Amino acid sequence: MTRATPFSARNLTPALVGGPVLTGDNVADLRGFAYDVCDQIGAPATYATHSGYRVTDYAALYISSVEWTSGDVTALVLIAEALSAGVPVHGPQDPRKAVRCDLCAVALNVYVAPGHRGDMLCGVCRYEDVACAWCLEPSDDDARMDPFESGSTWWPAHHGCIAEGLRVHGPEAFVTQ
Repeated sequence: MTRATPFSARNLTPALVGGPVLTGDNVADLRGFAYDVCDQIGAPATYATHSGYRVTDYAALYISSVEWTSGDVTALVLIAEALSAGVPVHGPQDPRKAVRCDLCAVALNVYVAPGHRGDMLCGVCRYEDVACAWCLEPSDDDARMDPFESGSTWWPAHHGCIAEGLRVHGPEAFVTQ
């Protein structure tokens, strides 16, 4: 069974998430922040554990808000490459500037672009812009989506689609082709 690539016109291009990666705790923090990015912008989010990513393949670079050490330059390389290529770089959201989703009131701790009417919506509430990585159908009240991790990428997907993807293709269900 062949399935379509997990991106559609309704989906945003994936985001790249960078930050410190020298320790296991750093990578765990980065992984958690990538989950937040996927959940709040409604698009796939890949956390960068090395500097070998091509930043132009991503819609934006999100930088986590954890402490840095002088020897950890992975994210700094990605930031420099993104800035030179014109890829938007979003730093940590200042808690004083944090907003809430206008529909569900969930706190948005990552940069979320305003909707076409100027409203601030999380990925779950941005139904018309978000498509499931498996079936490419939008989210709605009956078929909500959650981030699902495959490799170093979090994918927005319906609960049933996650189960079906794993049943049909195993752990490789959401790996890009």
